Amino acid sequence: MKSCQNITSHIRRLEGQLGALSRRIESDAYCAELVHLFMSTSKSFDSLKAKIIESYLRENVVEKSSTKLDKDIDSLMKLIKS
Repeated sequence: MKSCQNITSHIRRLEGQLGALSRRIESDAYCAELVHLFMSTSKSFDSLKAKIIESYLRENVVEKSSTKLDKDIDSLMKLIKS
């Protein structure tokens, strides 16, 4: 994948978020704080999923096709990210 470094960086951030969530659970953090950390981690996973799908589509479909398909992929990515 061309964007492998970007994806790897995203995974490192997720590892940090999961570590923070784990530490807060172990320290009996307030429930609202845990929910907030969980929601941000969940959104980060969704963002990573979208990056991986987009990278795959752009590298394996667009390079072999037309500009119109590129626009279709943009529309698909908006749907995946929502």
